Amino acid sequence: MGIAKKCTLEDVKLKILCWGGYGSGKSRFALASKNPLVIDLENSTPLYCEEFDFLHTEIDLTNEDINTSSKLVKYVINEIKNGDKDYKNVKTLVIDPISEYIDDIERRSAIYYEQKILANKKIKSIDQLNQLDKTKWYAYRKEQIKNGINELLRLPMNVIFVAREKNTWGKTSDGMAPIGKEFEGHELLGYLPDIVIHMVDNKINIEKVRGSNLNMDKVDNINNFNELRNFIIKSKSNIISMEKEKEAV
Repeated sequence: MGIAKKCTLEDVKLKILCWGGYGSGKSRFALASKNPLVIDLENSTPLYCEEFDFLHTEIDLTNEDINTSSKLVKYVINEIKNGDKDYKNVKTLVIDPISEYIDDIERRSAIYYEQKILANKKIKSIDQLNQLDKTKWYAYRKEQIKNGINELLRLPMNVIFVAREKNTWGKTSDGMAPIGKEFEGHELLGYLPDIVIHMVDNKINIEKVRGSNLNMDKVDNINNFNELRNFIIKSKSNIISMEKEKEAV
């Protein structure tokens, strides 16, 4: 039997970075997605258990297999890939907050790098590396983070990375001061997901949708995950139709 099948809109899987400040609505956006499984890395989502219907898992310090953020994420990924029956209805994987996962990848990468890569050098710590060797370490660390993010994005389901908000700093007339906002986490989070949204006062602000020229005038009508999904599908369908009409002329 062939592995290919007729493609339908059910095959559309959204890969989203959703970021915002405290109380901005980012967790509610993620929990309102289709049949979510939440990897809760700061134990905050149980507060929403009576408002939303979702599966939930968190770090267990007594279990060696899931006692850190990256171990827990890897464990869940393997369960999904192995077809765990408890996940048969899951349509969306939520990682909240994604920065905890990335920080743990960095931490474990540093331990490995110091124990294996630096083992034959008279250097015990990454902090002691010269500039050239630091460049090599930065490249290694970035590759590990990229692999960790991509492993999640390749899952055959919707994936939502929930990220906190932090200040960006710059020079002002009064010296260094906050000049804007950005998501907390590695810069790759802004490039690898297909969609980036910024939540402000429970309002969805679309910052990026890969490969699409959306009509941003209609964005104000989007209030939740399903409306965002429908908007993107409809907008892409309209763009494809317009391109076909141009080709036919």
